[in-house]
Amino acid sequence: QHWPTIDGQYIGGAHQSLQICAPTISPDDWRNREAQSFLVRNSLTERIPTIKIHDTLLPLWQLHAKGDCTHYCYSPSRLDVTWDAMLKTLKAH
Repeated sequence: QHWPTIDGQYIGGAHQSLQICAPTISPDDWRNREAQSFLVRNSLTERIPTIKIHDTLLPLWQLHAKGDCTHYCYSPSRLDVTWDAMLKTLKAH
């Protein structure tokens, strides 16, 4: 997410009227870290590979549609990031 807050997270209805997205100053990647930790703890990393694109997506905040700082618009450059990461992940497994 790229709401105009320190970590990019949405805070209630506070940003709804702003309808702008902004670069994330201090990104919060806790969901991905939790998921990865779960996979490691349960020896699932070989069976369930993950696509690590969080850091690659951080500078792409401008691809959000106006007023929607959670979902990405699917421009060709956005899809390139995903397809490249998927290919690298598949090749590694």
